[in-house]
Amino acid sequence: MVILVNKGLIKYLLKSILFSVIFLFVFNFIGQYFNINIPINCWTLGITALLKVPGVCLLLVIYILI
Repeated sequence: MVILVNKGLIKYLLKSILFSVIFLFVFNFIGQYFNINIPINCWTLGITALLKVPGVCLLLVIYILI
């Protein structure tokens, strides 16, 4: 069985995941001076890949509240 997937979709997902990884690494690098750390795992990458910068803000708010 062959599954046809749009190449644009794959490219978009890879770009989103790459952006998420880079953005979270930069955020954690800067956040170490303020004692703020967002763990990089499947959940945080997924939220950041879907929501971009507002996703990181959401993760920061969740981190502060918990």
